[in-house]
Amino acid sequence: MIRTITQNDVLRYTYNETSQLENEQIQNDILINDDLSDTFYQVSETKSILDSISLEPSKKSIDAILAYSRSTNLQSA
Repeated sequence: MIRTITQNDVLRYTYNETSQLENEQIQNDILINDDLSDTFYQVSETKSILDSISLEPSKKSIDAILAYSRSTNLQSA
């Protein structure tokens, strides 16, 4: 049975959420289909950018939260 590879499949492939059989089908379709190739490139670039984003708050943010916490005079349990 021939299955059409979708943009969602390419996204899943980029995040390693596909089976070995799906990988082979997607890789083949990326090679022969310019639209899927473009989609794969865009998704890969976006993933790379997202992976490089810092996921920690800045020191300024932490200091502001701690200062606010101290100013409310809440007691811990």
